[in-house]
Amino acid sequence: AYLFNDYWEDIGTIRSFFEANLALTEHPPKFSFYDATKPMYTSRRNLPPTKIDNSKIVDSIISHGSFLNNCFIEHSVVSIRSRINSNVHLK
Repeated sequence: AYLFNDYWEDIGTIRSFFEANLALTEHPPKFSFYDATKPMYTSRRNLPPTKIDNSKIVDSIISHGSFLNNCFIEHSVVSIRSRINSNVHLK
Protein backbone atom coordinates (compact mmCIF):
# COMPACT_ATOMS: atom_id res chain seq x y z
CA ALA A 1 0.00 0.00 0.00
CA TYR A 2 1.04 3.59 -0.59
CA LEU A 3 0.17 6.33 1.89
CA PHE A 4 -1.10 9.32 -0.11
CA ASN A 5 -1.85 12.52 1.79
CA ASP A 6 -2.41 14.94 -1.10
CA TYR A 7 -5.65 15.86 -2.83
CA TRP A 8 -7.53 13.07 -4.58
CA GLU A 9 -11.13 12.96 -5.71
CA ASP A 10 -13.04 10.09 -7.32
CA ILE A 11 -14.55 11.54 -10.51
CA GLY A 12 -15.96 8.29 -11.85
CA THR A 13 -19.52 9.59 -12.21
CA ILE A 14 -20.92 12.63 -13.98
CA ARG A 15 -22.12 14.00 -10.63
CA SER A 16 -18.72 13.60 -8.90
CA PHE A 17 -16.92 15.10 -11.93
CA PHE A 18 -19.29 18.09 -11.82
CA GLU A 19 -18.82 18.57 -8.07
CA ALA A 20 -15.02 18.29 -8.34
CA ASN A 21 -15.01 21.05 -10.97
CA LEU A 22 -17.22 23.31 -8.85
CA ALA A 23 -14.96 22.70 -5.84
CA LEU A 24 -12.22 24.56 -7.75
CA THR A 25 -14.25 27.77 -7.34
CA GLU A 26 -14.21 27.59 -3.52
CA HIS A 27 -12.05 29.86 -1.34
CA PRO A 28 -9.53 28.38 -0.84
CA PRO A 29 -9.95 25.48 -3.27
CA LYS A 30 -9.04 21.98 -2.08
CA PHE A 31 -6.72 21.76 -5.08
CA SER A 32 -4.74 24.51 -6.76
CA PHE A 33 -3.57 24.59 -10.36
CA TYR A 34 -0.98 27.18 -9.39
CA ASP A 35 1.43 25.24 -7.16
CA ALA A 36 4.94 25.81 -8.54
CA THR A 37 6.23 22.70 -6.76
CA LYS A 38 3.71 20.51 -8.60
CA PRO A 39 3.56 21.76 -12.20
CA MET A 40 0.70 20.63 -14.40
CA TYR A 41 1.25 20.23 -18.13
CA THR A 42 -1.52 20.31 -20.72
CA SER A 43 -1.68 20.44 -24.48
CA ARG A 44 -1.77 23.89 -25.99
CA ARG A 45 -4.94 25.13 -27.63
CA ASN A 46 -5.03 27.25 -30.74
CA LEU A 47 -8.07 29.24 -29.70
CA PRO A 48 -8.75 32.93 -29.42
CA PRO A 49 -8.72 34.36 -25.91
CA THR A 50 -11.95 34.58 -23.98
CA LYS A 51 -13.83 37.85 -24.57
CA ILE A 52 -15.95 39.30 -21.77
CA ASP A 53 -18.18 42.34 -22.36
CA ASN A 54 -20.23 44.06 -19.65
CA SER A 55 -20.45 40.94 -17.47
CA LYS A 56 -19.96 40.08 -13.82
CA ILE A 57 -18.07 36.94 -12.82
CA VAL A 58 -17.92 35.71 -9.22
CA ASP A 59 -16.04 32.61 -7.98
CA SER A 60 -15.98 31.02 -11.43
CA ILE A 61 -13.61 29.52 -13.99
CA ILE A 62 -13.90 30.57 -17.65
CA SER A 63 -12.16 28.42 -20.30
CA HIS A 64 -10.45 29.39 -23.56
CA GLY A 65 -12.30 30.70 -26.59
CA SER A 66 -15.47 31.72 -24.76
CA PHE A 67 -17.58 34.82 -25.34
CA LEU A 68 -19.58 36.34 -22.48
CA ASN A 69 -21.84 39.29 -23.14
CA ASN A 70 -23.93 41.17 -20.57
CA CYS A 71 -24.31 38.20 -18.22
CA PHE A 72 -23.78 37.22 -14.58
CA ILE A 73 -21.74 34.08 -13.82
CA GLU A 74 -21.54 32.88 -10.22
CA HIS A 75 -19.94 29.71 -8.76
CA SER A 76 -19.73 28.13 -12.22
CA VAL A 77 -17.30 26.47 -14.59
CA VAL A 78 -17.73 27.67 -18.18
CA SER A 79 -16.24 25.20 -20.63
CA ILE A 80 -14.17 25.72 -23.75
CA ARG A 81 -15.72 27.70 -26.66
CA SER A 82 -18.85 28.63 -24.71
CA ARG A 83 -21.09 31.53 -25.69
CA ILE A 84 -23.25 33.18 -23.03
CA ASN A 85 -25.46 36.00 -24.24
CA SER A 86 -27.37 38.88 -22.71
CA ASN A 87 -29.41 38.58 -19.53
CA VAL A 88 -28.16 35.09 -18.65
CA HIS A 89 -27.52 34.32 -14.97
CA LEU A 90 -25.54 31.12 -14.30
CA LYS A 91 -25.32 29.89 -10.75
